[in-house]
Parts: sequence; C-alpha cells; structure tokens
Amino acid sequence: MQDLIKFSHERQRFIMIDTRPPANAFEWKRFVVEEAARRGDKTILDAGETSRKRSQASSKAVERNREKIATQANIAGMSVHQVETYLIPKKFHVYNKSRKTNAK
Repeated sequence: MQDLIKFSHERQRFIMIDTRPPANAFEWKRFVVEEAARRGDKTILDAGETSRKRSQASSKAVERNREKIATQANIAGMSVHQVETYLIPKKFHVYNKSRKTNAK
C-alpha cells in the first residue's frame, strides 16, 4: 500500500500513484490528458468546466430575454395546433397490392 501513494508538495496532500504504463497515442483520451498535465496546460483539463459555464451563461441570457420577449428561443411555427396536426397519422392509399398468386 505504501508504494501506491506519495505526498505531493504541489497539492499538499497524498495522492495515488498510477501503476499503469504511460499512455500511447492509441489510447488517445488518456494520452491527451496525460500530455496536457505533463506540459502544465490547463486548457485541456478545464474544457468540460468551460463548456458547462458557457451553457449556464447562455441559459441565463435566454431567461433574461424571455422577461422582455415571451417567445424568445422558441421554435418558429410550432404552435399547439400545429403540433396536433403533426401527430395525426397520414392515410395512404395503396394502388397495387401484391397477390399471393402473382408473387415470385
């Protein structure tokens, strides 16, 4: 157990040591993360956090705009009546039915 943990002075806590061999380019997800950590690049590691923040910001902006314009960010042409007509099954007329005697 002692050989699986080490003290990180950078983080000021104990961390687990990864016993797997270094990732190669064929394990691209792990490779990209390990290379970014090795280079000290924070943009790759924080990409998920950035997209989450942008999503929340755009949702808040739409909600602010909906206070002024009630139809903000609604899909055009999708009223309640139109949705009901889309759900009605279409009736098809079959002109030529295959017969068992003529089927090959």
